[in-house]
Amino acid sequence: MNASLTDYKTHGMVCNVKVNKAYKYRIYPNRAQRVLLEKHFGCARFVYNHFLRQRIDWYA
Repeated sequence: MNASLTDYKTHGMVCNVKVNKAYKYRIYPNRAQRVLLEKHFGCARFVYNHFLRQRIDWYA
């Protein structure tokens, strides 16, 4: 999400308003790209879970 602050005047007062913007994207990978994405996400999942387990064990 992209957040920005916008100033506007209301009844003589200046207010800061946080405006949230979101963009949705959808991709349609071909077979070779899908295989590479699955490998990438599999590696990322392994690394995340490895260090999550390490952190849980450290605090336990």
